Amino acid sequence: MLEPASLHQTGFKVPGLLQDARGVVVSTHAALLLLGLDKVVSLLRLLSEEQLLTDVLPSLRIEQVRNDLQAQAYFLWFQCADSQQLDRYARAGRLTGATLLVGAGQHFVAYRDRRSPLGYDAQVAAPRSVTFLLYTDAGAQAFARVRELQLTTLLRQLMLIPLPGGARTQLRSLAGAQVLDRDFDESACPSEPLLLEVPLALLPRLVRYLWQLQVVVEAVVPLALSELPVQGALSTDAEAVGFALTSQSTDEPPTLLRVSQVSVAQLQRLQQLPGLRIYRQLLPQIAIELGFAHPLRLSALESLFDVQHLYLWRGSQRGMTMLRSPRSFPAERLLDLRYQAEPSSPTAMPEAPLLPREVVVPHGERPTAPVRVRISLQLRSGLPGQTSGPVMATATLVPWSKVRLLSTLLYLLPAPLLGELQAACIEEGVLVTGASGVASLALGTLLYEPAPGVMVPVGCALLPALPPQQLLQHLGGTSERVLVFLPEHRMPLALARSLFEPLSLQLLSPLSQTERVSQAPSHQPAAAQLVNDRISTFALWPLWGRPSEDER
Repeated sequence: MLEPASLHQTGFKVPGLLQDARGVVVSTHAALLLLGLDKVVSLLRLLSEEQLLTDVLPSLRIEQVRNDLQAQAYFLWFQCADSQQLDRYARAGRLTGATLLVGAGQHFVAYRDRRSPLGYDAQVAAPRSVTFLLYTDAGAQAFARVRELQLTTLLRQLMLIPLPGGARTQLRSLAGAQVLDRDFDESACPSEPLLLEVPLALLPRLVRYLWQLQVVVEAVVPLALSELPVQGALSTDAEAVGFALTSQSTDEPPTLLRVSQVSVAQLQRLQQLPGLRIYRQLLPQIAIELGFAHPLRLSALESLFDVQHLYLWRGSQRGMTMLRSPRSFPAERLLDLRYQAEPSSPTAMPEAPLLPREVVVPHGERPTAPVRVRISLQLRSGLPGQTSGPVMATATLVPWSKVRLLSTLLYLLPAPLLGELQAACIEEGVLVTGASGVASLALGTLLYEPAPGVMVPVGCALLPALPPQQLLQHLGGTSERVLVFLPEHRMPLALARSLFEPLSLQLLSPLSQTERVSQAPSHQPAAAQLVNDRISTFALWPLWGRPSEDER
């Protein structure tokens, strides 16, 4: 059926064929025949990696076809008349089992190979009521069109691929770390802004938390359908490829925050929040969840996506979510600057006192501030900048519900560390202290010491922030007692130092002993008896009888 083409051939039997300057048989259109949808995805992945889709994307069409035996296949055809470009498509097609053909209209013939370096011509078969006639070395095959598959429809059916190492490894690489860099400083920041998808219930607290960390935060809010203009809401190209809101786009778009100048360690802690996702923007209009990669190189498909919208790919769902015309504004506008605390809370903001006009100090007394204008030492939580650097937890308060687990840990602690731990049993639980810290006990409420003998929960601070010497002087000293500040108590707990004993002695149960009494043996030796037997005539013989013949 196929006929090898010759150099400077003047005519071809298959309509639409011609020879380029190199003498290779080409046509105005080329096509790739694949036998499955998975082969189509594999081929598109290869073409996008080699940046071959950019040139043919405007004319690329994917059609599902069926032959006379009702076997389905996929027909990718595009406009290309350059033999050098077609050689690259042929190499990618051979890796995925595809057949490259050239032609126009209804007739397509196999592209050149080693047996015919210039290409092929073919004997045209009789006209048939089919869509395509393919001429290969196996013969003429007829295919009928079933439907056209939009490339955007195919993109909505694909899922992201998990990357090795997940989001943690990708965060480290964005911050400049190498793959095997074990000494990486996790306080480094990624080199590009990231997007956070935040559940609506966590948005106020998270915005305040990031603001306190001095992180640059912008809120990304899409326009509602009612706010979009009637004309120009979508570009012409986007409407042509079918980029309208699909069933995957919800009525309530996701809440996004764009963050920058945030460390890798802080992002890893944020990722543990339920429902929070981190996205990386590959392009201004394309964002993919961190720790995943798209099967296709989306930068080669940039022309399919409208630059006015934002398209999100999540790792747990197929396809994408489109946000229409998003706008950004500083997230500080979402903050409620009022102090949010209950009046009955021990950490509530005290009312501003009214200053007296004049203070009369009696003669001979030390001038002190009036009671009405004095402030009290208070325990506050969640206030940044009150503690300088990380603090070491020197104590922990283990509630009684977890004391059994604490006692189990005693079997695992080494003897030097166990000997340093002191404990006092109080109504709230077991207060365990250690000179080298209690990092080995991951139980209870961790406490640190802003001053010797003064214990405050980690994450809280005493305000006003006094130096240790002034704090001890204000509290009356801690040489014979320990002061413990807890959020649920208005006043600190004063514990005498005599209550503290080694932790092992506090938790070890008394060992029962079995008493033993030394006793003399009751067995008495029997009295000796004297027996006089008659001696035989031959006294030299043994007493047990006459010797045998062998012993003589």
